[in-house]
Amino acid sequence: MVEIYGYFVMQLVMVLLCRKLEYGTEFYILHRYPLAVRPFYTMPCYDNPAYSNSFDVFIRGEEIISGAQRIHVPEFLEERAQACGIEVKTISTYIDSF
Repeated sequence: MVEIYGYFVMQLVMVLLCRKLEYGTEFYILHRYPLAVRPFYTMPCYDNPAYSNSFDVFIRGEEIISGAQRIHVPEFLEERAQACGIEVKTISTYIDSF
């Protein structure tokens, strides 16, 4: 099992399965993923930086839509890249595009 901010992935799967039984639906939306499991360029939530401004929509266990707000400020991109262990010079052309 993989631990993400104190939650185990298998526990998350069990919660989702229980919700299917409770609500009778195979459609669900995961909103505000933990930032640690998203790419470095995903914008953190303004009110809780441990989470990201992102979502995925699932039907019958298959992802059909996903989205996220991207960081568009070069200095913030550099900060996030460094925090994720990415050497900034390896992505300089990406950062320079902003």
